[in-house]
Amino acid sequence: AHHEEPQIAQHLIAAVPHGTYVECFADPERDPIWQAMWANRPPIKDGMLEVTRDPGFGLILDAGMIRRYRV
Repeated sequence: AHHEEPQIAQHLIAAVPHGTYVECFADPERDPIWQAMWANRPPIKDGMLEVTRDPGFGLILDAGMIRRYRV
């Protein structure tokens, strides 16, 4: 099992036949950045996150969050 950065790990685990699960801290209080980071964050339903088939990691960074934390 992979225990960090589920947006990346989901593709790695899905690509191997013996992959088990990806840990995701989906609680907004536990990981508020993960909740706000993605403009197209896939929903978690029944404890499952569907792996996107889009190019790359398939995720789009939220432009508002980028502006907010830009230095």
